[in-house]
Amino acid sequence: MGQDGRSFKMYVYHGWQLQCTNTTCLPYMTITGLDIRHCQATCLAQLPCQGLCFSYSTLNCQLFANVWNQNNNLLTNTHTVTMFVVLGTRTPSEPTTTSTMSPSTSSTTTTTTTTYITLVAGIQNYAIEVATNGYHGIQKFRYYSLTKYSGYLSIGYPVVYLSGTTFSGSYVNNAWYALHAGCGNSNGIASCTGLCKAFNQNYTNITSDCGTGFPGSVTTYVNPDRAVYTPTDTSSTPWSDYGQASTCYNPMIYCACTTFP
Repeated sequence: MGQDGRSFKMYVYHGWQLQCTNTTCLPYMTITGLDIRHCQATCLAQLPCQGLCFSYSTLNCQLFANVWNQNNNLLTNTHTVTMFVVLGTRTPSEPTTTSTMSPSTSSTTTTTTTTYITLVAGIQNYAIEVATNGYHGIQKFRYYSLTKYSGYLSIGYPVVYLSGTTFSGSYVNNAWYALHAGCGNSNGIASCTGLCKAFNQNYTNITSDCGTGFPGSVTTYVNPDRAVYTPTDTSSTPWSDYGQASTCYNPMIYCACTTFP
């Protein structure tokens, strides 16, 4: 995010709230009546701000200092989003510190990434990266396009970053994969459900169309060029290979999940 020559990047946790008993973790400022963009802009304007929590239900914006590494103090809260400033990305620079963010949430891609605090509609061609809660190994996801409807959103051609999970075959963790949908069969439903749960939402529906391949710049991120699916929505079930993402049959044309109020 940027304004008036100032900018930073943020790790975003939809459906999670920062909560801890340590006094250094308490908010130093609480503002009411803001929308989520103004909450983020307020943090950007204040050099001490290293993180924030925004409540969709109360419109409370809490600003935090000294929260570089508070990933273990996140509790689930469907109506809240928590954000941490990525160390070293604030311009002008933040004060020097030796603390680091948890490596489990960092990205090693050489492509410039902006992590948005809301899911941006329209064709994005995988440019937007969304941090998730790690359900079924899904640590983050990108999408080709997104459409918002009343009560749910449709994620077009999603790709996921898998880590800390198992595979049926020779595939590895810590890599991006496209999702196979099976023309809306049980494999596709299980894979879509896992994606929805990864950002604390519920499955709504999935494409029943078949099709071939993922569009746009999918191979920029999905490397090796592979698509996967899971046959059941349980974290112990391995992900299975379904060929090249760019040419696979029955790609996940869309996955629909409930959305935030």
